[in-house]
Amino acid sequence: MSKPYRMNVSSWNVERIMFAIAGILVATFALLAVLVHPAFVLGDLFVGGMLVLFAVTGYCPMAMLVAAIRNRN
Repeated sequence: MSKPYRMNVSSWNVERIMFAIAGILVATFALLAVLVHPAFVLGDLFVGGMLVLFAVTGYCPMAMLVAAIRNRN
């Protein structure tokens, strides 16, 4: 039996930062949809759609933004 996959967590690479931001956004939109207005679920759909786009094409505007900010410093 093979070992389960585990990402290297010794550094914060672009993909790891991107998934952390996506998780925070999904949780925030879900809470807003429950507590404020159901239309906030559209934010979850957008974030999920962008994650699928990244998985299929490798193109992600959030990852490009994070990379640009990291390279600036």
